[in-house]
Amino acid sequence: MHKLSLAMLVLTSVAAITAAADEIKPITVHLSWRIALDAQGHVTQIDATGKQPVDKVPQIRARLEKEIRGWRFGTGTVNGQPAPTDTGLQMTATLLTNGKDSVEIHIDQASTGVSLAHVTPPHYPPNAVMKHETGQVVLRIGYDAAGKVTSAALDPSAPAAPSALVKASITAVQTWAFQPETVGGHALAGYAITPFCYTLAQFASSHVEGKCDWKRPDTAESVGQGQALAVNPAAHLQTDVSGRAL
Repeated sequence: MHKLSLAMLVLTSVAAITAAADEIKPITVHLSWRIALDAQGHVTQIDATGKQPVDKVPQIRARLEKEIRGWRFGTGTVNGQPAPTDTGLQMTATLLTNGKDSVEIHIDQASTGVSLAHVTPPHYPPNAVMKHETGQVVLRIGYDAAGKVTSAALDPSAPAAPSALVKASITAVQTWAFQPETVGGHALAGYAITPFCYTLAQFASSHVEGKCDWKRPDTAESVGQGQALAVNPAAHLQTDVSGRAL
């Protein structure tokens, strides 16, 4: 049996490979970590959260984690002074292969903030399916210091959506759990934004699936379905990484 090249293995792992190497297209992956920062904003610990699309190719994650350890962050404060901070780090990256034995990683976006600990996908309401109602629902979700959801409503900048779809999304997120940021050892309550897309292509499935990106108008940060974008994170990435290639 021939040994798969690194490039082929990466793209097979994320189900984006075609028959010939020269036909392989760039693919986008969403990755997340939990990172610990000292008071000066240096990374002291980094742990991947949940299943990652590159888990079968540890070399990819190792390259990214080595890069992340060199980034600088702004931390939360206690009594006006920078303090050790634990935060989530979400990244969107594009993988490119030259068809040989190497993969180039392009970092599209990285952001800090709360992490998702438990997610239940919403169900497409049968009455909405019958009415052919579709749309994107963008929720602003409040959570307490224990990570329990305390509120959920359409984000003020969200597009209008059928009420049945909004209700289904809110019902789902009420069962979610978050892992808040901690500053100086104290967990922080806050807000996060997440989108859901309902399309007619989902007739064959009762669950919301597929690509569903939404861009926050005031910051141009984007977030995908199944992800959470912190509204006012305590930690901030100070290193400019967007567009960086590894």
